Amino acid sequence: MKKSNKCTLKFIFLFLVFALPLKADPIYLKNLKIYFREGFEKQSTHELWTEKDSVPIVINEGYIPIPIREKNLFLNPLKIEKQMSEFSVQIQIPRSLLSQYTNPGLKIYQIGEFWEVFQDQYVIESHLTTEPNKRKNFIFPLIVERTQSESLGSIITITLRVRGNSLTTNFGLIFNEGDKFDEYSTIQMENTEIFPFISIGFFLLSGTYLIYLYYRIRRNKEVLFFGVFQIIYFIFTLSLSNFANIKFGNSDLLLYVKTNAVYLSFLSIVYFHDYYLLNRIQRISKIVSAIVFILLAFYFFFPDRFPNLASILFIIETPHLFFYLIVMAKILKKGYFKNKLRKTPLSNWKFFLHNRAGVLSLVILFVASAIYFETVLELTLKIKTPIVIISTILYSLFIGFLIIRRIEDALIQKTKLQLNSIFEKRQFELDKIHAIQMERKHTFGDIHDETSADLTFIKLMLQKYIKERQIAEEHGKEILQLVNRVILGIREKLQSLDDEKNVSEDLVTGIMLLLLRKYQSVGKIVNWDTKYVEEKSFSFPTKTIVNLCRILREVANNDVKYGLGVSYWKIQHKEKWLIFELSAKTGYTVSRTSKGYGNKNIQDLAKEMRAEVSEELKEDSYLFRMKLVV
Repeated sequence: MKKSNKCTLKFIFLFLVFALPLKADPIYLKNLKIYFREGFEKQSTHELWTEKDSVPIVINEGYIPIPIREKNLFLNPLKIEKQMSEFSVQIQIPRSLLSQYTNPGLKIYQIGEFWEVFQDQYVIESHLTTEPNKRKNFIFPLIVERTQSESLGSIITITLRVRGNSLTTNFGLIFNEGDKFDEYSTIQMENTEIFPFISIGFFLLSGTYLIYLYYRIRRNKEVLFFGVFQIIYFIFTLSLSNFANIKFGNSDLLLYVKTNAVYLSFLSIVYFHDYYLLNRIQRISKIVSAIVFILLAFYFFFPDRFPNLASILFIIETPHLFFYLIVMAKILKKGYFKNKLRKTPLSNWKFFLHNRAGVLSLVILFVASAIYFETVLELTLKIKTPIVIISTILYSLFIGFLIIRRIEDALIQKTKLQLNSIFEKRQFELDKIHAIQMERKHTFGDIHDETSADLTFIKLMLQKYIKERQIAEEHGKEILQLVNRVILGIREKLQSLDDEKNVSEDLVTGIMLLLLRKYQSVGKIVNWDTKYVEEKSFSFPTKTIVNLCRILREVANNDVKYGLGVSYWKIQHKEKWLIFELSAKTGYTVSRTSKGYGNKNIQDLAKEMRAEVSEELKEDSYLFRMKLVV
């Protein structure tokens, strides 16, 4: 490589190294000085706190709740009086470290109730509404201009003022070993909520799908209540997300939605278990429902008197849990004795897993344990974990699988009933049509037997009168023609009923018999091509068969009347069409004023059965083509 090229590459490399900005490492709070004070004074934001006037806080591993006080599981959650407390925390960071960021931000694990955040002596974030606020991964930007101030020398201070009711679980501040200063955009990107929104989407889609399934089958109410539970729990999970806290955290709406959602989801899952186990709502469930609605009503009108209503649901859940365990024990006991009476009884373990009460008891205990464990963590350590959400997702997947299996069985039974109903209805219609056809045949048979005998007698009497010259010969012959026409019409009607019966039983064979009867009566030769439909069966409504026979009969009559030589008939099946074709020589001339061949009658009949008919008439040939939808 030439020396000039090497110099060029070195120049480009050095330019990129010095021109591109380097990403600064985050500054973790555990490496900084943090101090705690009881109470708050505005002038303290202008001071640097020390160990002489404040309590130092050391962040090692895990969660550090502030203020650190005695852990007590039962914090009088329903106690209505308030014990207002206030404390403040100061975070000290060298200005030289913070100046390396273009747009610095601060992340703290959790801060709750009423609070203010001061950067030096200026308020940069605050939450002072009546609704207790509790956020995980609390993130806010710092003001760049103020990071360069010299008010406190080389140290920049972030002072947190927290005030609220010490009896509530929302009061306090929690530090995490991952709390830090970094670029605001980087912190936001790192804390993008993937799991909460995956779980939210899961609950929404599964709930919507189950409600849709119930709408389809209109059976198994447990499917409806479990779908409602999934939808309501979707709302509850959404209220716990950082997105909802940032969007609605400064209003009373979020707490109302969360509290109502957790209680209504509890009721819907209670109704699900009642229908799943016993197929009815139990008395204890009705009593619990009344208690829940009364509590929610009091909470709506007096929210300050029930600050921890969402956290004390376990007080109501516990007796219901024991009730279900007793019910499932009775179901298992009854099933156990039935299993012993079987010829090949299942083992105890297999019986337990194959029994819905046995499997459901394990699942309920799993979810209940997760709820109690998370409640203890929140009331004692003030830590909110996703244990309940994860266990609820697993519970939903398992129960959803059981429900879908039951729905599949219900849909199969429903489909069988529908098919049986359709078959019976179709069979009834066929029997009715067959009875009508037989009645018509018997009627015309009676007419033929009785009327033909009378007409034959009339014919013989007319011939006698003509011979004896009692009536004029020409008038007698006209009457004889009329009598012969009536006899022929009755005979043809009976033949048409036979033709329709033959075509309905075997389409191709029936049509061949119909046409052969027409052509053989005059000694005309006909050739057939049915190789494309010989082994196929077709089924058409009675009206279609009647119209088809009338059209073919009309075409054959015209061919017998005007055709010359051999007639060629072809029947074939292409895709969704059954095609009939006739090609023959004809003595019918194009110069006549109309086509003939009963064209209008054929078109009207074809229109009734949605068939396509085309005719091609030349000087000495005729082509008829009809397409019938199969």
